[in-house]
Amino acid sequence: TSKKASATTINELILQDCADIDFTELENITVKQVKITDCEISSLKGLKGITSKLIIKNCKKLKTYDLDCPNIKNILIYRTPIKSFEKPISAIDVSLTNLRKVKNLEVQIGVVEDLRIEDCKELEILKIKGNPTDTTVINNCEVLSSLEINDCKSSLSLVNLPAIENYELPPRITGA
Repeated sequence: TSKKASATTINELILQDCADIDFTELENITVKQVKITDCEISSLKGLKGITSKLIIKNCKKLKTYDLDCPNIKNILIYRTPIKSFEKPISAIDVSLTNLRKVKNLEVQIGVVEDLRIEDCKELEILKIKGNPTDTTVINNCEVLSSLEINDCKSSLSLVNLPAIENYELPPRITGA
C-alpha cells in the first residue's frame, strides 16, 4: 500500500508589487481565489488549481493569456495589456475592463457563459473567436471601429461604440 500525498488547498492567494513569478511550482495546489495586482508577471502558466476567482489588475507585462484552468468561476482582468490568447479563456463570468495600450485584441473563447469587454479606450479592432457565449456585452469602447464576433446563445449587447464602422457577425445569432 502506498500513502497518498495530501493535496494543498489555499483559500486566497494575494500577490502585490511582485517581480516576475514562475507559477509552475503551484501547479498541484488548489486555490479558491487569486488576486494579482501591480506585478511584473509575464505568464500565468502553472496556476491550474484556481476554483473560484482570478483577479488581475495593473500587470503591465502580461500581454498574453496563457492560463489553462477550465474550472474558474469568475475572471476579471483590469488595466492590463492582454493582447492575445495562447489558451482559450474559460470561466462562467469573464470581464476584460480598461485594457491598457491594447489597440487590437483577439479573444479565444473556451467555455464562457457571460463575457464583458468594457471601457477599453484605445481598442480599435476586436475579434471574439471560438465557442459561443451565453451573453456578450461590449460597452464604452470609444475608438472601436471593427468588430468580429462569435455566436451568443442568449444575448448580445453593443453599447456606446461611437466609432464602429465594420461588423462581422455570425450568419445567425442564436440569442436575441
